[in-house]
Amino acid sequence: MKMNFKIKIIVIIVASLTIFLGCGTKDSQNPAEYSDCLIVPEGAEQIHYYKMKGTDQVIFQLNERFPANSIIQHIDMKLKDMGWSRLEYDFMNPDIPSSFIRGWTSFIDGTKKPERDVWAWSSNWENKNGDIVGYSLRYDYPRNTQRNMTQMQAITIYYPSALAKQIIADTDRIRKQMKD
Repeated sequence: MKMNFKIKIIVIIVASLTIFLGCGTKDSQNPAEYSDCLIVPEGAEQIHYYKMKGTDQVIFQLNERFPANSIIQHIDMKLKDMGWSRLEYDFMNPDIPSSFIRGWTSFIDGTKKPERDVWAWSSNWENKNGDIVGYSLRYDYPRNTQRNMTQMQAITIYYPSALAKQIIADTDRIRKQMKD
């Protein structure tokens, strides 16, 4: 029961980020104007960069068969080479282990018609300055149809240290209010 609540929180966050990203902007599409921790694998398509509310973001799609182990390893190694360290938990929800710990999760997205089966993976990394970068990968397909586990969607968000600390403080405050 407790894990279902945590999954709902993740879904709310991902949905909020999707809505947040969906608001069209005229941001530069030059990758050099964004943090280098936004890694876009070779072969990615529909690449869109954004600067929103203090973050750098990129979304893309990639023709990569589930479970995308080679892409996850590629991202992890590049970040490690740049001085980033994996977090074992979701930085906004420290009770939720990262996908490096728990693996892929699945759920039904009932907000779409037809409903969709979704497989999701997410993890955060932190650098020595306290900056955070989060990668969320996902596969989805209409329920009761043949699984299409080849088209991966990704959302990557870079949070500068001050913003990351503010988000942590805000989510801690909200969690405390929910307990009271």
